Amino acid sequence: MPFERNLWNWMREGVRPLVGGRRLHVCRVENLVMTGYPDVEGCYEGEGFHMELKGSLRPARPTTDVDVEIDIAQVLWLERRWSVGGSCFVLLRVGSGRGVRRYLVRGDQCRALLDGATEDRILSLSVVAPDSDPVHIVLTAAKYRRSRRQESCEST
Repeated sequence: MPFERNLWNWMREGVRPLVGGRRLHVCRVENLVMTGYPDVEGCYEGEGFHMELKGSLRPARPTTDVDVEIDIAQVLWLERRWSVGGSCFVLLRVGSGRGVRRYLVRGDQCRALLDGATEDRILSLSVVAPDSDPVHIVLTAAKYRRSRRQESCEST
C-alpha cells in the first residue's frame, strides 16, 4: 500500500499544472464494493482512462521476476475494459530512490504481470520510457487508444 500511495502522490503532484489549467480531472478511487476496479480514473480533454497503481522492490537478480501484487480480479477488469475500447493501464513502480523506474502496461497485456515477469519483460510491455514524468504518463494513458485508431485509419 505505501508503494501505491507514493506512486499516486508522485503522479498527482506532477500533473498539478494540467489540473490547474482545467485540462485534466484525475482522482484516486477506493471502491470497496466492486473488486478489481482500478485505483485511478482520469479524463484529459475528453479522453478518459483508468490506471491500476502497483509498486515493487527490485529483485537482486535481473533474471528474477518482479513481485507485482496484482490479483486476477484486477487483471480481468483491465482486460474487459480494454476489449471494449477503454483506455486502461497498470502503472508499475519498480525500485526506489535514484534507481526507481515506472512502467505503463496496457490493460490487455497486464496478465503477464500476474504470471510473473522480469523487469526486462516489463520494459518490453511498457508504452512509456521508464524515466517518464507524470505528465507524459497521463497524456499517454489518455491519448493512447485514439492515437492507435488514427494510425490505423491513416494506413488504410
